[in-house]
Amino acid sequence: MLLIDTIQTDKNTLEKQKIVHLYPDRLSWVLTHITGPTKYSQFRYEILPDTSGCHLNYDALQIEHEKDSLSPDEQLQLAKMLCKKDSDMWQLLAKAMEQELK
Repeated sequence: MLLIDTIQTDKNTLEKQKIVHLYPDRLSWVLTHITGPTKYSQFRYEILPDTSGCHLNYDALQIEHEKDSLSPDEQLQLAKMLCKKDSDMWQLLAKAMEQELK
């Protein structure tokens, strides 16, 4: 599916287009950015069973060419922020899909 993510910044509106490949038989999906400043970034998700029920495995390759010279501490802070933003985005998508299925 094509996912269009629109983000309001202080300066303008940024639109990112992403392709989402769903693999329901494996409870997994892959998201690939096809436009925007993070073009070609890719994220893999998989829901796996564990002793307490299940958990989400998450692998990410975030490409941001203008941030190549970040210090290790800055990279860590960026990674934490990106993880939170990604989680928030998927929660919004889940709500939208739930509404669509009703």
